[in-house]
Amino acid sequence: MRPVRSVADTPLRRRYPRCEMESIATDLQPAPPPARPLKPCDRCGTFAKRRKVLGQRLCAECLERRVHPAARGPIAAQDLARGAWGLTATIALPAIAIELVAHTPVVVFGLLAPNPTWVLLFTAAWSALVGPAVRGAVLHFGWSALRGRGVSWREAVGVAVTRWPALVQTHLVVSIVVMVSSLLIVPGVIAALDAQIAPSIALLEGRKGSAAFDLSKDRLRGSRLTVLGMLLLTAIPVQLLTTTIGVALHGPVSPGLASTVGAVLAAVLSVPALAAQIVLYARIPTTTR
Repeated sequence: MRPVRSVADTPLRRRYPRCEMESIATDLQPAPPPARPLKPCDRCGTFAKRRKVLGQRLCAECLERRVHPAARGPIAAQDLARGAWGLTATIALPAIAIELVAHTPVVVFGLLAPNPTWVLLFTAAWSALVGPAVRGAVLHFGWSALRGRGVSWREAVGVAVTRWPALVQTHLVVSIVVMVSSLLIVPGVIAALDAQIAPSIALLEGRKGSAAFDLSKDRLRGSRLTVLGMLLLTAIPVQLLTTTIGVALHGPVSPGLASTVGAVLAAVLSVPALAAQIVLYARIPTTTR
């Protein structure tokens, strides 16, 4: 059997001293990759490691100080509802103000029109054509607040008017799908859950109609129970309150005035539901933002 020699007794080791062998091994190793240069934060301009959040690349300090707490957190029903109510408190005043301004023609027509049927038709047409743009402005208020930017009426209204065709088409498609699916109760509930972020997609990404609905359905796949839990803690109680007040008004006042007040009240009380939608849109992971 051939005897085993030590490493120090090999010809290569005898030929090259230890220091030269280490230098040769070091020279043969690949050079480490160059460090990635730091880039400035989109908000403060500081050169630091950045994280992409809600369409902007921020440093750790700006992420902690300027991004709304509702934009951060897990996708859980309680956390989403807590974030929605927190965002509602932030945007309540401008959101309610723009809802009241937008529904002023409905109130005036309801007070002046002699026929309640005309009031109902005018209210329905106004809600179908102008309502999506108003809700888009409120969603933009919420989006700006989540990103840590000030609420700008001009910017919100401008974006809502620009995206008005996409918002109206998405509203019509979602309404038709939910109504047809509601003939079988469970599919109607599923369709309503799948469409929760479709208006936000139409507003912020420009998708129209069925494209926005399909994208919303795809992103919320596997999160329906979470969305249902969020709605049980935000939008559904407000909707029940609105319905109760509307039913109570039909006795003491005229039908036309009752429907007008109900429409305005529903628009004002829709702010928590819209806040929940934009918080859900912000937290759902996607590669397009």
